[in-house]
Amino acid sequence: MVHKRLKSLMFLMLLLLGVGQTAQATRVYADLSKGIAIGNSTWEATTNTYTWTQNSFASMELPGLVGDMRGNKLILDLGTMTGGNFRVDIQPVGSDWLANREGTIVSPEYANSQFTITLDDIFTEEELSNVKAIRVNQSSTNGSVVLNAIYLEKPFELTFDNNGKAYIDPSDMIATGMNLDRQTGVLTKTGTEAASLSVDFGDMDFSNVANISVEVDYSSIGYTDLLKSNTQLINIDNNAVQTWTASRYSYNPPSEGWGDVAHVKS
Repeated sequence: MVHKRLKSLMFLMLLLLGVGQTAQATRVYADLSKGIAIGNSTWEATTNTYTWTQNSFASMELPGLVGDMRGNKLILDLGTMTGGNFRVDIQPVGSDWLANREGTIVSPEYANSQFTITLDDIFTEEELSNVKAIRVNQSSTNGSVVLNAIYLEKPFELTFDNNGKAYIDPSDMIATGMNLDRQTGVLTKTGTEAASLSVDFGDMDFSNVANISVEVDYSSIGYTDLLKSNTQLINIDNNAVQTWTASRYSYNPPSEGWGDVAHVKS
């Protein structure tokens, strides 16, 4: 099995005139493929269906949602829902689960829609500063819900230095098919399955961006070109607007400007 490791990968944005900009938000998704139901409940990953049969000892943690959640919103993209309510709990580091908070109860009326929990309205700053885990939990005798996706929508800001450069922190990246150490920025991949790394810029205005590039630390042993030639910019309509065709890890705007890249989604 080939071990591929890409260390300290950062996206570097260079702006004309050093003008700073702020994007609205980025998303961090729960890895529902790794969901494990506990107690009187089941999780069917093929249909994304969580089912509970009693109003005690039934829950499922949501892998991938940890850390500082101040200023975050938790979005639940729901499919069909039957039976009674369920709720969402958080567990700060060094604390018990915080359950039955007003605003975290989800009822069947929200089926086939998005349910938004503004965390700052429900939990204290101290409780949100270092979250160990988030779970869905029963709030009724029985029921089921299809969880299409669950993600944190977090404030996304770019801070530019005097040279007009801004770095994206690894905590803002979404890794699929590989492991990302958000403290060190190290990517680790084993096997041959497809993998990607993306960043959601929200509604950032790209009109003053002069260049987008990727810096890679080549000192890692066993480094293999994970980026290859398929790096894309995707607009808010989820359409690819430009693609790298060579492993130079740098984008310069076309002569007519970024155009429809102005609002980049990921």
